[in-house]
Amino acid sequence: MEARGQASEALALFRDADNVEAMRRVIIANALDWARQGRAQTLVRLDRGAAGRRCARPIRGSNTGTVAPGSSCGRRAAARRSSAPTRRFRAAGDLRGQALALNTIVTGYYYEWANFVPLDRWLPEFDRLLGPESAAKLDRESELRARAAHVIALLFRRPEDPELAVSARRLDELIDGGKRPQRAR
Repeated sequence: MEARGQASEALALFRDADNVEAMRRVIIANALDWARQGRAQTLVRLDRGAAGRRCARPIRGSNTGTVAPGSSCGRRAAARRSSAPTRRFRAAGDLRGQALALNTIVTGYYYEWANFVPLDRWLPEFDRLLGPESAAKLDRESELRARAAHVIALLFRRPEDPELAVSARRLDELIDGGKRPQRAR
C-alpha cells in the first residue's frame, strides 16, 4: 500500500502491527503534505501514541505546532517539547528534521504572538543549521522552511543582525525557484 501511494492506509496497517519504524518512515515522508491538507491533528495524535515507544529517530517537528490556532498553550507546549527532538535530530545528523523542528518552534511563537524572547535560545541552532557546510546539504524545501523561520526569529529578536539580510536573500532565491547563487572562483 505504501508503494502504491496509499500512505494513510499503510500507516494504519503499520500501527496495527506495532511497526514503529515503518510508521516513522511513512510519517516523515508524508507529514508536510498531510499538514497542508489540514490533517496535522492526526499527526499530533500519532506522535503522542508513538511517544511511549521511542526509537532512534524522533518524529516530532513536522510542523504540527500550528494545528490549533486558538490554543496558544498547546503551541507553547509543543515548542518546549520540540527541544529534545531538535537535539536528537542534530545528534543523528538529520538536517531535514532539524529544519522542520526549528520551523515548528518559530511558527508556534509567531502564531501565539505574545512573547518572542524564548526564540533567543533557538538562534544558535539556526546558526549551526544554516552555516555554509550544513545549508549546502539541505534539500530545497527544508532550507526554505528553515530560512523562513530564521527570518521571522531574527525580525522579532535581532532585526539589526546582518544574518537577517543573508537569510532573506537566500529565502527570496529559494522562492524564485531554488537557484543557488554562483560562487566566484
